[in-house]
Amino acid sequence: MAELLTYEIITPAQAKWLSDAYRYGVLNTTAREAVQITDAFGLSDFELGSVLGRYDGRVYENLWDEAQRNPINTAPELTAEVLKMLRRSQSKL
Repeated sequence: MAELLTYEIITPAQAKWLSDAYRYGVLNTTAREAVQITDAFGLSDFELGSVLGRYDGRVYENLWDEAQRNPINTAPELTAEVLKMLRRSQSKL
């Protein structure tokens, strides 16, 4: 296959095959290995500070709880101020 990429144009079917091979081979393997490497450090959910990848598996519940605790979601005046700041910081290009 490497020779085909070096010397010839690949067909749509071959491009799909390469894409599928990458997606299912490399990405799936890499994701599993990344989880194992991260788990090897033995960090707690608190230390990671992430609502995703929870040890307890309650990703969506924890994501919702975190969103409910965030002041920007509960204080309209704060939300308006943040939006003003974002508008001011946007590029004028």
